[in-house]
Amino acid sequence: MTVYEGWKRPGLGWSRPHRDQAHFVEGDPVIHLQAKSYQSWFTAGDEGNDLLVRESMLLACAIGAEWCKERNIPVIYRGTIRNPELPDPDVYNREVVQPSVDAYGQPPMHIGLRYMQLLGQTMVSTTPTKHRFLGLPQYSKVTSPLRRYGDIIMHWQIEAALREEALTGESLVNSTREDYLPFSRIEVDKIINRLQPRERLISRASRNAETFWLAQLLFRAYYFKEAALPESFKVLVYSTPVGRFHFVGTILKEYSIDVDMTRPDLLGFTEEARVGDTWEVKIDHISAYVRRVLVTPLRLIERADNK
Repeated sequence: MTVYEGWKRPGLGWSRPHRDQAHFVEGDPVIHLQAKSYQSWFTAGDEGNDLLVRESMLLACAIGAEWCKERNIPVIYRGTIRNPELPDPDVYNREVVQPSVDAYGQPPMHIGLRYMQLLGQTMVSTTPTKHRFLGLPQYSKVTSPLRRYGDIIMHWQIEAALREEALTGESLVNSTREDYLPFSRIEVDKIINRLQPRERLISRASRNAETFWLAQLLFRAYYFKEAALPESFKVLVYSTPVGRFHFVGTILKEYSIDVDMTRPDLLGFTEEARVGDTWEVKIDHISAYVRRVLVTPLRLIERADNK
């Protein structure tokens, strides 16, 4: 998705505030959404140059983390920690996930989501930890030192180790020394305590910005007819409400956009929504202020086999 203030280049322009004159913007920004129809969350990924870049960056991160682990260098490792009260994900994968995959190697939605829940939550630490989502014994971000402070710390630690090995002519593998490093383990632990909340805040701001412009796009298309929309849509259910919540988490299949669907049972439907269901819906309400799109179910198209 790209936002244009003018036709020449993408992005919103900036002008410094003036005390003696106003800043006028004529018309609304142009919102360009180049969407793909929904694909399973559990596919291997897109093909092409983008996949090659992402896989290369992932490989660099894995190599960097392993190199630091071999030398006991304290860096910001990222991994997962699972809830011991939940079933073992390896057992669940072997007994449930693998027998359920289709000809393309994809499990049903409800089984795949359950498996992801069992994998645990991501965490950061100076201790190398297995990253179950990535399938790596250790992982640390290293490819973006210009925009992530944690990555540049990784670069500084690696550079110091390379210089020390070159100076002494000896490998630091299995070394417990830290005197040559710019950051000790205690210092990196302190940085993690400050860095992790900031990273979550940045991720939340990025998601909110995207949902804001998506809501603006649909708001202007639906209420002001600035773009053509179909009378109805197909949605895929990915979460069901717990307790008194009245809405079901779904994805517009045509645009891969998150929307909230009113619970069918509240509207007199005999069928309840299940994870993996496909429903036909129509737009009911769009709130650009809270960045929320509400849809109303019309009929059940395909029932998920997840009793």
